[in-house]
Amino acid sequence: MSTMVQDHKAIWLSPTVFTWAPFVDASTEFKQEPWKRSHALFLHAEQILNNATTDDERADAIVALRRAINSRVRLLDQRYSFRRLPIKDKPSDVLGLLAFVGLVRPRMLRKLIDIRDAIEHKDVVPPDAEACSVLLEFTWYFLKSTDFITQRVIDTISFTDEENGCWVELGINPPDRWEPRVRGWVPSRLISSEAYDGWLLLQVKRLEKREKNADPADGGFGNESCDRFFQADVRGPAEALRELYRLYFEMV
Repeated sequence: MSTMVQDHKAIWLSPTVFTWAPFVDASTEFKQEPWKRSHALFLHAEQILNNATTDDERADAIVALRRAINSRVRLLDQRYSFRRLPIKDKPSDVLGLLAFVGLVRPRMLRKLIDIRDAIEHKDVVPPDAEACSVLLEFTWYFLKSTDFITQRVIDTISFTDEENGCWVELGINPPDRWEPRVRGWVPSRLISSEAYDGWLLLQVKRLEKREKNADPADGGFGNESCDRFFQADVRGPAEALRELYRLYFEMV
């Protein structure tokens, strides 16, 4: 048996629970193949560069690489709607948002964009063949590293303390809902009515404690080690939320 803990509108949750063994419980998969468009543009750029003998041909290759990057970034934003992240002081541009959640290191992306813009708008001579090859290779890695997350969006991840049987379920459903929801059975020491650095602030919907000497099979997975059940929405703080989103993208 478990009893409802009253008078708790907000609690704090230790991020320790997200170091437990993870498992993807639910995801949304897309049968359409728009992710392949970026690869078609990349192959076009590669073909141009492999046969390039002039500045203009290398410039055409750079433009094609930029289009491949643009196509992939647009698709990522369509799948995840990064501007909906419920964090006030976040970057305003998509590349900045991709870096914010740990999906990309933007330096090479911005370098490619700057080179393309200089070619297109200032008639600047493109980089030499070796430098173009580096940009080609970088684009290939960027596409490969983001292929899977454009084909599947994770909705629910479970984290299980395999030694004690405690568990936490994390629900995030981009692009429509970025506000994380959590629930699970945890040791009482991992939740608190007081704030601690790095802990997550939760708006509680349900909070219960396992009764002493109760049957471990009763009331879900509650046992002597995992004696608190909670169901809540994550409300912050901003840096803890950011780390949670970074963790989410490590899973995808």
